[in-house]
Amino acid sequence: EAQTKKIPFQLVLGDNEVNNNLITYRRFGSKDSVTLTTDEFVTRMYAFGHEDLTIAGVNPTGQMYIEDFSFFIYPFQRDANKKVIKSSHFMSDDLCHALLNHQELIQTYSAQINSLMSTLLDKQLELQDENTTLQELELELQSIIYRLDTAKAVEDADLISRISAEKSAKEAELASQQAVLNSLNTELQGYKDNVEDLRFRVANEAGFTAELHEELNYYIIEREWRDDRYIDAQELYDDAIKRFVQLREPKVVITVDIENLFEIVEEQYLWDKLALGDLIKIKYPQMDIEYMARIIEINYDFDGRSISVTIANTE
Repeated sequence: EAQTKKIPFQLVLGDNEVNNNLITYRRFGSKDSVTLTTDEFVTRMYAFGHEDLTIAGVNPTGQMYIEDFSFFIYPFQRDANKKVIKSSHFMSDDLCHALLNHQELIQTYSAQINSLMSTLLDKQLELQDENTTLQELELELQSIIYRLDTAKAVEDADLISRISAEKSAKEAELASQQAVLNSLNTELQGYKDNVEDLRFRVANEAGFTAELHEELNYYIIEREWRDDRYIDAQELYDDAIKRFVQLREPKVVITVDIENLFEIVEEQYLWDKLALGDLIKIKYPQMDIEYMARIIEINYDFDGRSISVTIANTE
């Protein structure tokens, strides 16, 4: 549902890279004059490629989705001892702790998980090559057996002896190759077990209880992203992260009351930077997001010496 909350943001007039003119409610207004109405955005995104290819195999969490709840966590803060400094506008302190713990665990184990997964992929490719070698040896053995049957049919004792020796040598070669495959499969299972063990730690050491999972459900806003052009899971995962950054950008309508700039002489350099239809940069430091929104309404209260500006990044 759309919600209205007093959430800090920054409005940048003009070209920020040129003049760095910054307007915030702390400068021209009060917290009570700032409202943020969220319409739709996403906190959990599933990614699918060709033939329902997923990111589960390359995602450090092992999940088919990526997620971010920082919008709802804000402005929660805790110190090094995990003592709460400031609570969230939305979530309980326990849920914020669990989500932040989960993020820290991912950061702690992701390098190790990614290394194991990379080795696992190399071993899987090696296994494919060794399987191909095994299949070639099996075909060669079948050819030898066919020749042996032919030699027996014509009762050629000398030929039977030579081909039987070939058969024994090929069977020994096959047994050796099968041993190589068995060893590789054992290695692979070991790497898989290690990855699953680390993923289990990430999932379970964060401190999520059944009650916290139930609370979290209220903040799970799901969306699917599909692109059949992707046939490689890693490429799908890398681009899914970029796509998620775009989708998690809140669709907002912001109304902010500020002092009447046109009556503040020292701010006259901003007078030509507030016009209907202009673009204003909005920054959410808590989500590390910034984007452009358009001024869709300006109301002047000359008696109250203030201006009400409505900005939106959605129609």
